[in-house]
Amino acid sequence: MVVGVVIVGFGTSSPELLVSSVAAVGGNPEIAVGNIVGSNIANLSLLLGIGAIIVPIAVASSTVRREAPTTVVALAAYGIAVQGGGVNAAEGVVLLVVLALSRGSCW
Repeated sequence: MVVGVVIVGFGTSSPELLVSSVAAVGGNPEIAVGNIVGSNIANLSLLLGIGAIIVPIAVASSTVRREAPTTVVALAAYGIAVQGGGVNAAEGVVLLVVLALSRGSCW
């Protein structure tokens, strides 16, 4: 199951990675940012929506209390980072460090 999830994850992320890479190299960071945000919104909405239609999805309230603030902070940090046309190297490092710290506390 884990191998299947990883393969599907790479398969669904490869087109976004290619488009974002080509756009960034071509000097169009706006396309890369829009591609990332749009694909994440679409993937989450479609997968959760279709999954909820098939089987009701139960989530523990403790999970929501733990994950919701992290999601809001991550969205705000990303929104601040993309101001000015893209994410520079320093902002990317900060986002990666915050990701590593937040994931360590949730595991």
